[in-house]
Amino acid sequence: MTSQKPSVLLISMTVFLSSNLLADSSLKTHYIVNASGGLTGYASEYVIETGLKGPMIQTKTVDVTEKSVVDEIIDMEQETVLRSVNNSAGVSQTFEDRSDEIYGLSKSVFETTDDPLPVDLGSCKWSADRISAKDFDESKRIRRIKSYRHEISSVQTCRDRNSSQTCTFTWSLEAWLAGKRIPELEEAHDSFNLLADKLNTPLWISRFPEKAQQLIAMFPDKWEMMFERMEQFGGTPLEMDLSLDVTAQNCLSKLEKNSVWRDTGLVMVSAGGQAAGSAIGSEASSAMGGSVGGEIGGSIVGAAAGSIFSGMTKPAPKQKTPSILALFHIKATLEEWSDDPVDIQNLETAVTEENEVDD
Repeated sequence: MTSQKPSVLLISMTVFLSSNLLADSSLKTHYIVNASGGLTGYASEYVIETGLKGPMIQTKTVDVTEKSVVDEIIDMEQETVLRSVNNSAGVSQTFEDRSDEIYGLSKSVFETTDDPLPVDLGSCKWSADRISAKDFDESKRIRRIKSYRHEISSVQTCRDRNSSQTCTFTWSLEAWLAGKRIPELEEAHDSFNLLADKLNTPLWISRFPEKAQQLIAMFPDKWEMMFERMEQFGGTPLEMDLSLDVTAQNCLSKLEKNSVWRDTGLVMVSAGGQAAGSAIGSEASSAMGGSVGGEIGGSIVGAAAGSIFSGMTKPAPKQKTPSILALFHIKATLEEWSDDPVDIQNLETAVTEENEVDD
């Protein structure tokens, strides 16, 4: 059972911006987070609207799952964040506080969630990291922009020091990168680069919604390395899929001991096939003697993965091939972007007007 605790504690003075802002660019991103077993409580859906003008960033995060709204104005000159939850009075946070908050996420899942992983990481003796970065001829159009598929994967084997059993973790990042320049998105990326530099945090983590951040922060250095590899390809990511999978059932020590994981569906992959469009079918298969195959959809998020998240009631048949347990999957899609001026209300005005309507 997942026990959630608030990961955001803002203790500071109240500050309001005094004027409306005209954003130089704006974007809208849709996030879907799927998770299984002990991480089920992190399944969520968000829509984040972002407006940018010079050193100012304003975001509106709609938590579709919890039906809540968080508004923030980030001032990179004053190094403050003004935050309002569900139209409450804004609360100010310094960049130092926000940086501490982000780094604190690395402990958040482990401290607030019962058995977040089916493996005891403290007993793991890790193999060398097997990293793969690939670009493909495969393309598709996202908002009419031709985009090309790229994939970064990292594979490491955990050998349990107590039992000597082994299992393989596969971190996968699939990115569809625009085949042409999109100036307004490049400007937004530069702003987020500057923000990450001022916060002294990894570039991409602050752009994800809270529950996705918490999952990424379980292995922050790993994901930072993978995002850096993605940056090396060049091009603007219009769609990203992040996933973490574990293979080889004999090392999943909590599957039989804890109902949280015992009742989680396992995707059994039959030998001889090919896992199309998935790092599991390439890097992981070589790590496990080439025995992994089968169809897992045309991308990291596919029909087989979907069957996990919708819940499997019948146990998979026993096979000699390794089983695959999808721990979580995060999909981020840029749905809209524009360089048109956008009128962004300051939080004081927005909160006051909303309260007057409610009255």
